[in-house]
Amino acid sequence: DFLIIGAGPAGYTAAIQAAHYGRSVVLFEEKAVGGTCLNVGCIPTKALIHASSFYAGMPAAERCGVHLEGKLDLDRMNAYKEETVITLRSGVESLLKGNKVEIVRGHAFIPSAHHVQCGGTDYEGETILIATGSEPVLPPIPSAQECGLLTSSDLLDLPAHPFTHLAVIGGGVIGCEFANLMLNLGRQVTIIEMKDRILPEMDREISQNLSMLLKRRGAEIRTGAGVTRLEKNRVWIGEKSVDCDAILMAVGRRSSCRDLFPEGLLETDRGSIRVNAEFATNAEGVYACGDCVHGIQLAHYAAACASSIVEKICSGASRIHLDTVPACVYLNQEIACVGRSEEQLKEQGVVYRTGRYSMLGN
Repeated sequence: DFLIIGAGPAGYTAAIQAAHYGRSVVLFEEKAVGGTCLNVGCIPTKALIHASSFYAGMPAAERCGVHLEGKLDLDRMNAYKEETVITLRSGVESLLKGNKVEIVRGHAFIPSAHHVQCGGTDYEGETILIATGSEPVLPPIPSAQECGLLTSSDLLDLPAHPFTHLAVIGGGVIGCEFANLMLNLGRQVTIIEMKDRILPEMDREISQNLSMLLKRRGAEIRTGAGVTRLEKNRVWIGEKSVDCDAILMAVGRRSSCRDLFPEGLLETDRGSIRVNAEFATNAEGVYACGDCVHGIQLAHYAAACASSIVEKICSGASRIHLDTVPACVYLNQEIACVGRSEEQLKEQGVVYRTGRYSMLGN
């Protein structure tokens, strides 16, 4: 009944939900079950931030009378991260197996509507759901490829990159989370953001407070700064430069759907699969959701979209509301939001009220 390509949060959620409706499901995965979030995104990043926060919290322990001798073991920290990922990945695989979802390993290809080819076998299904996720963007900056650029996936292997000063290109969620991690480990960090503030998609007050807190911890933040050139251990911003010994490219992610279908079968928009409000493509019975389409790139949003698609197909209607999406940034400081920001309300002419309460008073 369902042929689902990609076993990330959208794909495995859709597979399990379709199975609950009694539908037969084949789930195709080229790499590891769990997708970006579980393998090279949310989970390993948060595991490292959690582990590194103990080291960063040692001065506070000293102030409380707890005397510690701090020693960083990056190999053990990396092993803790891997153990966390493997445990959760095994959990997802057990859920799929328990729901009798057939997993096919390999690169899937959609030759036509209702057909998927993988490993020399042709599978036919009523509904195809594409949930192939995304990959880091490497923008066309001159000499970028020769400068040893690191992506967020690269940087998850801490022992392999023994640098002291990291330049982070991109002050969005990914850039700020990795900057926080490196500050926890005692590394020097410079964040370079093209827009006028870090976390530009969040409320301005949040961005300003985080910027102040990161600077207090030793980070250098350059906003309104477009990178014009890269050299080995140097980032150029116009006529000025930042010297460093590692560069993280964190300017976003793009749809990962290349070599998935023949040219002309599905409509695309700037590399992403084009869908309507119900996540249907132009091909009959073919849907797409998650990071491979334009929109919000969050694991829980991808899962909600996948659930909405399956519910509508299997029951005729979806109970899921996709217009209010929560988001958070995992730092030593806790940041979360839901709904529209103050700037968006102003732009839309919506009357609103603001309230503030200090967490210190809690």
